[in-house]
Amino acid sequence: MPEQTSPADEWTTVLDIAALRIEIRARSGQPAVQQPWFDVRLHARSAPFSGTVETAWFLDDLSALRAAIMGVVAAAEEEAAWRPGDPLPDDDSVVTHVVGGNRAAELRVSGGLANSGDVLWMTLWLTPNGDDPYPALAMHLFEDRGVLTARLDALDTVLTVA
Repeated sequence: MPEQTSPADEWTTVLDIAALRIEIRARSGQPAVQQPWFDVRLHARSAPFSGTVETAWFLDDLSALRAAIMGVVAAAEEEAAWRPGDPLPDDDSVVTHVVGGNRAAELRVSGGLANSGDVLWMTLWLTPNGDDPYPALAMHLFEDRGVLTARLDALDTVLTVA
């Protein structure tokens, strides 16, 4: 007989791009943890490495994930608004958004507008333990803006329900 699963055991995909899929499920039952927390699976698919990092994140970490996605989109929009003759930016530094960390897996996200259209460049840096930067996987990819933001409704649902 197949094992019965409850809705609480179901995983929700909150990011699904070429190199990284992030799935979460709400958890509870730890008396020392007095805020919503989530089991997290980060499935990395970046040749020659592929694998899954399992961790736990808090609600604040999921909010940081949304901010990271929207930060890349905002950077692209700012770059798209630049026209010849406009003042050049002070430097070429790019904002890096940090999700997770401490004893949990850490994901660093940066990005902006690629050559044209809705294509964004992204750099993703993933380590299974934010206290120790090794081992780490660094990925550089190009992604369509629509694909990057496609799961925001699922993430928003989790953020508003929790």
